[in-house]
Amino acid sequence: MNVVRNMDQKHKSNLIITCLCLIIVFVSLLTMYDNFSFHTYSTKTYYDYFLTLNHQSFSLQDYELYKDQSNYHCGDGNLVLGKIDSLVDGQNIDVIIQMNKKYQIHYPLQYLNGGSYALENKKDLSNLNEINHVQLIIKDEKQKTVYKHALKLKQVEKLTCSSKTFKVENACVSDDFMRLGYLTSTDHALLKKYPNISLEYRYLKSNKLNDKNDKNYVVFKKINGKTKKIVNKKIYQVYNHDLDQGSLKKKKLSVVIILSKDHSKKSYVFKLNFTKENGGFNE
Repeated sequence: MNVVRNMDQKHKSNLIITCLCLIIVFVSLLTMYDNFSFHTYSTKTYYDYFLTLNHQSFSLQDYELYKDQSNYHCGDGNLVLGKIDSLVDGQNIDVIIQMNKKYQIHYPLQYLNGGSYALENKKDLSNLNEINHVQLIIKDEKQKTVYKHALKLKQVEKLTCSSKTFKVENACVSDDFMRLGYLTSTDHALLKKYPNISLEYRYLKSNKLNDKNDKNYVVFKKINGKTKKIVNKKIYQVYNHDLDQGSLKKKKLSVVIILSKDHSKKSYVFKLNFTKENGGFNE
């Protein structure tokens, strides 16, 4: 009988320990759900393109197309309109991004010579297997075509760049182009301590050189300003690279971040290296 009782007590103890472990695991999953879901269910982008236009006084910049597991999608872009003789300022127009000679995305706007427009559209481009023959078409109120020009389709590779508390987001590169991304940080005390910031984007002159020596780098872009106006703001710039200097996407890229105080030589300086994301681009 004593043996049976001892076994029952042992089983009860094991059951209690098991239940406690299950409760701990369950509570941990609940408290860490957001982080867990972020790392587990991120969308992978397998193709990433930019549509660009530089024709006379017309331009289109940063208009993004990307493909994930399901469909193509389009992001934002900035359009600048030039002079169209048949239009007057304030006239209603239909700006169209046309793909594959038939698929169209419409933007109803009011014409302004030299006007700049943010094209905002997170549309799911279903029924598209590939993208080619991309054009910018502008029609007047009577649906008469008053402007048409081919858009350049540029494929890019997405970059990742981060430390424990700083991260450059939404950066990408091609042979002759780089979207510099925007800097984010969770170290609010450090940002408050240093009100000024400078970002120096650079590449190693040769991948065979010592990457610890600052003299071996070419600084191709500098951004200076107030920390609060640059960090954690979704504002970024682009850089157009001269191919005579070699392919930009084959170079070792980095950014030097300099945080400083007003009228003081004391500063906080560190470097972040860019690397290409593998296995698709994470969005």
